[in-house]
Amino acid sequence: ESGFSVKQLDSDHWAPIHYACWHGKVEASKLLLEKGNCNPNLLNGQLSSPLHFAARGGHAEIVKLLLQHPEIDRHIEDQQKRSPVQVCEENKQNEWEETIKLLQQANGKPYEKVRI
Repeated sequence: ESGFSVKQLDSDHWAPIHYACWHGKVEASKLLLEKGNCNPNLLNGQLSSPLHFAARGGHAEIVKLLLQHPEIDRHIEDQQKRSPVQVCEENKQNEWEETIKLLQQANGKPYEKVRI
């Protein structure tokens, strides 16, 4: 009602979902994905996704939340052709070991939705 959109991009092409995942805000991420219908694969100006940001910060709970989304692209690459696993391994922050485990387990599973 205030005219603010959860899909609004700032000057760096970041949406609220990018900030929530970058800063490890679990409840905000959950709200944006569930109630805000945010695209879990939304890319910013550097072609990084929310999954890249959560993986970079070692935010295991957000990574788990994103991986449960039916539209998530687990193999998405950023501008430098890095996967979320690679970004996590490079940065080694917070719960990075648990985060890598979640990402690797998810990468071995088949997609629930048929991709065309």
